[in-house]
Amino acid sequence: MKVIFSFLVILMSVLVSHSQCGIENYKSMSEPAYLSGDQIYCPNITFVNETSSDIDFDKSRFSLQIIGGFLQTHPNLFCELQIHTDFKADEKENLKLTQLRADVIREYLIETFVLPDYQIQAKGYGFGVPIHTLKDMEDAKKEEKKEMQRCNNRTILRVI
Repeated sequence: MKVIFSFLVILMSVLVSHSQCGIENYKSMSEPAYLSGDQIYCPNITFVNETSSDIDFDKSRFSLQIIGGFLQTHPNLFCELQIHTDFKADEKENLKLTQLRADVIREYLIETFVLPDYQIQAKGYGFGVPIHTLKDMEDAKKEEKKEMQRCNNRTILRVI
């Protein structure tokens, strides 16, 4: 089982490279070790729509399996699951939505992968910590803006 998970982690690291978004300071799930404060870029989790905290399992099942398997194989790793979003909605609404999403994902991971509840905390950041700011996006072309928004909508595990 661990061999299959390791293969999947390497595959996802290639497919969902954290460097695609210009965030080289983030770790991938295939690193040999993690330290407190490390931020691990996770595969995308998709929701039913832009204003929902309901996970789209058809599109997210593989990503959730990768994250859950990663946490199972690192039982001594305590993490904050961070959900970030883009600038599309009101700041307060984005904070509320990302916290709900983080809570839903956390509960799913704990129940599905039988993780101890103290291993993972949930925190929604809204658009308070963007990779690409509105200023960055001002002069970008339409396709570049979409990519920047995609990068801002992200899931991170921060090692505590």
